[in-house]
Amino acid sequence: MRFETVMTGMIFVFCFLLKVSSVDAPENKEPCENKLICQERHNASAGENVTLDCHTEPQCDVMDKSVKWEFGSEIVLLYRNKDVDPGAQAERFKRRAKKDITWNPAEGKLAVKIESVKTTDFGEYTCSIRKGKVCTTKLILQQLGNSDKNEANKPQTTPSQSQKNIGVPPFFQDPVITLVLATFALLYLLCH
Repeated sequence: MRFETVMTGMIFVFCFLLKVSSVDAPENKEPCENKLICQERHNASAGENVTLDCHTEPQCDVMDKSVKWEFGSEIVLLYRNKDVDPGAQAERFKRRAKKDITWNPAEGKLAVKIESVKTTDFGEYTCSIRKGKVCTTKLILQQLGNSDKNEANKPQTTPSQSQKNIGVPPFFQDPVITLVLATFALLYLLCH
């Protein structure tokens, strides 16, 4: 085979596969089909700082959505218009509840940190995203001398899609790209 013929064939196959993959791709797919996940419970003692975990599964960008953390009818933290709204926060959470260091709405990470937990802070918290996605977590008073404290505060998560694909380059996760690369490799081997 002549090299020019093989290259022309490879270009044709590549263009054909790109066309096929673009036809199958939905144009107006909902950008965030996911669940909202909260750790079931968090243990803390009065006076400690605690981080209440909330994240999307699978990971998804929620920067353009409103995120609300509530304790009963009180707003702990309200994120809207790509920023926290301190005016919406209940008075007792002002200067104590803020975005945790892991907060990253572009990746669906929505943990809130409450500093100097008070005995009146223990109970059920709700994290919600504008389109009805909700999860709850309980903040439980830690009894002094309980050695299970560190275990209780560890997140109970399932592996995300990105964790399941560890070691697999991102371009191999798309079957069309994998097929194109395999075709190029095969044609290269046939020419040499």
